[in-house]
Amino acid sequence: MYPREIKWCEECEECLSLVFFPKLELVLVESGGDKIPRKCGLSITKSDLLIINKIDIAEYVHASLNIMDCDSKMMRGEWPFVFANLYNGVGLEMIISFILERGMLPERRPEKLAETA
Repeated sequence: MYPREIKWCEECEECLSLVFFPKLELVLVESGGDKIPRKCGLSITKSDLLIINKIDIAEYVHASLNIMDCDSKMMRGEWPFVFANLYNGVGLEMIISFILERGMLPERRPEKLAETA
């Protein structure tokens, strides 16, 4: 239906070796620690968008968002990343914008939805 397929990959500390998809890839990193960006796996360095999720629990797992920010900038260079708490919608707008702009997905308009119904 769409010109590009979106690949979501959810990773944790034990699962850092990831096959890189040639399509759009969004990597969702649980807030399991601030060492994950330092491990420099393909998902961290080559994904189109790195989503660092569950930022609301970072303090409970002794993870520093400042360290994750610095390390993500260092490891990713100009590649984008976003801090999110998707349960509460924090960061969701940026993720949706990224998918629409870079993923080449059309924005849904009520008149278009009515035509396809």
